[in-house]
Amino acid sequence: MKIVSLLLVVCTLLLMSSCEKLDFGKGSKDGTCKKYIYEDLVYSEQCGCIVSGKVKYVKGKTLALVDYGDGSCDDKAIKTVCYEGDCYHQKATQHVITIDCSKRSVEEGEVRESQATSSEVL
Repeated sequence: MKIVSLLLVVCTLLLMSSCEKLDFGKGSKDGTCKKYIYEDLVYSEQCGCIVSGKVKYVKGKTLALVDYGDGSCDDKAIKTVCYEGDCYHQKATQHVITIDCSKRSVEEGEVRESQATSSEVL
């Protein structure tokens, strides 16, 4: 019986220590959110830039989506700043943003929340 109890305690501790992976983008600090790639990004050697793929910014709910395009050779992306987690709401806004083509990839993880909601260069 003691072994079963010990196993339950160990399993519970292991699950609790892995909760960071299950936080659904709540951000661990004020002013931060999580950035996820939800459609593979494609970098074109010919263009020297990311030409397609999608990224999502989340803090409990979706803050913004970035669509890098359809494969066309340009340095533009569409950022949708969501309204109360709804990216298709009439109050959601879209911005054409310029991609920093010196970056060959986008890293997932914690970022400033202002990065999600601004129309800055990516």
